[in-house]
Amino acid sequence: MMGGDGGDGEIQRISFVGFGYIEQCRLLCTWNSSYCGPSSEDARVPTFKKLLDAADKRMTPGQRQKLAWQGSTVYCVKDFPDGKMCYIVLIMDDPDDEYPERIAYQFLSELKKLVEEQLFNGKLDQDLKRDGDDVLSDTLAYDITQLAIKFDDHNSYDKLSRITKKTAAVKQVQRERKVALLSLHTDDTISVVCICKTLIPKPILMSSMTQI
Repeated sequence: MMGGDGGDGEIQRISFVGFGYIEQCRLLCTWNSSYCGPSSEDARVPTFKKLLDAADKRMTPGQRQKLAWQGSTVYCVKDFPDGKMCYIVLIMDDPDDEYPERIAYQFLSELKKLVEEQLFNGKLDQDLKRDGDDVLSDTLAYDITQLAIKFDDHNSYDKLSRITKKTAAVKQVQRERKVALLSLHTDDTISVVCICKTLIPKPILMSSMTQI
């Protein structure tokens, strides 16, 4: 089995990713950190298919589920509002470095967004016409790998997220200041015109405007 992320380091915490149709108990996509792609032969796949069945019986649309399993933590989300799909990520446990639950669910949120965008754009239509499991794994392998690289080191992700939010906040303040200055300038211009109309006799005002 190959290891790595296609870059300088290996993906160590995010070990398995999958999602599929709940009613059909069909895993449309599997990914693991060893192959960084389709993982139908992964010994854990049967367990994740059971999670799809459990999601159908025990989870409501939008509900999240966290499970401890064999030295790892499994996070599941049932999509909202349809409740037709379940998204799964398995994070390897580290007693010295707990992976934050909120970041695991953020990963699933971005995975869901990625899949829904591709579905909306019709990029997955041909693949979905095929029967069986893993029909989307090849198509989404690269995107899921990049997502796993982004989230694997939760400390780096947190730092990047804070910088991104701070930058967005600064830009928002700058935009608001520009709008305020523009509004102030507009109000001042209107005030000057009103004063001129009040103080200058109409013929003189007309003459002045003609010269301008």
